[in-house]
Amino acid sequence: GGKGIPRGASIVLVGGPGCGKTLLSLQIARNLAKNGMKCLYWSLNESEEKLRSYFELFNWEIPETIIFKKSDTYSIAKEIENLFLHERGIAPFMEAETKGFFQTIREIMPDFFILDSLTALSTILVADQRTYRVYLEELFKLLNENKITSILICEEIKDIASYKASIEEFLADGIIVMYNISRGGIRTRAIEVLKFRGLKHERKIVSMEITDDGIIIYPQQQILEI
Repeated sequence: GGKGIPRGASIVLVGGPGCGKTLLSLQIARNLAKNGMKCLYWSLNESEEKLRSYFELFNWEIPETIIFKKSDTYSIAKEIENLFLHERGIAPFMEAETKGFFQTIREIMPDFFILDSLTALSTILVADQRTYRVYLEELFKLLNENKITSILICEEIKDIASYKASIEEFLADGIIVMYNISRGGIRTRAIEVLKFRGLKHERKIVSMEITDDGIIIYPQQQILEI
């Protein structure tokens, strides 16, 4: 409908390397922060310095209402361990002293939350997918109850012809897929709204470009053959 992401919606942003997932997320956060919204960008991959370098690259100012957090896997693993014990009825769910997502989100209470990335989070729990699912359900519940709009980045390369949804995408309100397609020696970037619960949207893959000013999406330039 062209009205943007509804408040409180959780979006999984999927794509392979070099698609522009981090840049698009930062650009959305910047635009929202310029309008006074509090944004929390939580990275398990990039340092705060690296994220700030994106702003310098495009000569963007960094709004004061963007908060960057970099977490090591230990603090998240401790939080997951607590949830693991709670899930099995051994102990109540207590957030780790090292402050994982839950405690920090409650303290900051952002309008917009970005997690970069779910893929890094899932590697912590590679041996226990059930606990990972419970952890994600708790995270989505926290975001939903507090009407926090969110983008959760997923670093998977999805094949357009045979897209297979994962746990994260069943829990999310929407899925946006970014593509970096090589055809005849030319690389084309594209984007698609694959799913959006309760919202009408056009089912098509359209052209996208990274310019000196950031990402520009061309809704009328549909990519028909990939």
